[in-house]
Amino acid sequence: MLLLDADRPEPVRGGARDLAVFLTPEPGAEIRSDTSQILEENIPLLKAKVVEMRGIYAKVDQLEAFVKMVRRHVSFLEAHVLRAERDHGALSQTLRKWLGSSGLPALGNTLSWVPRAP
Repeated sequence: MLLLDADRPEPVRGGARDLAVFLTPEPGAEIRSDTSQILEENIPLLKAKVVEMRGIYAKVDQLEAFVKMVRRHVSFLEAHVLRAERDHGALSQTLRKWLGSSGLPALGNTLSWVPRAP
């Protein structure tokens, strides 16, 4: 049925077309609806992952602090070992020279017994 409206110069159709226009979403509305649904589903998952990652980052920070502490202790111990080797190394070389000059076999050196040929 074609009706003419005095205020509008174009023909107005009633009934099914009006209902179809009313029920037809505007362009992009379906995309917005799908996007909204995806966001509503995924945002809580993303928030949970953020909380999980913060815990992991805290553990990494603790491990880095532990490694830094161990590095300082190892450096300290290495310095003590080097000093001890330097201080006692000269003493042990002097002792080996003295024992070697007295005819005694040096510490750490083993002589194998070799029989003399007749």
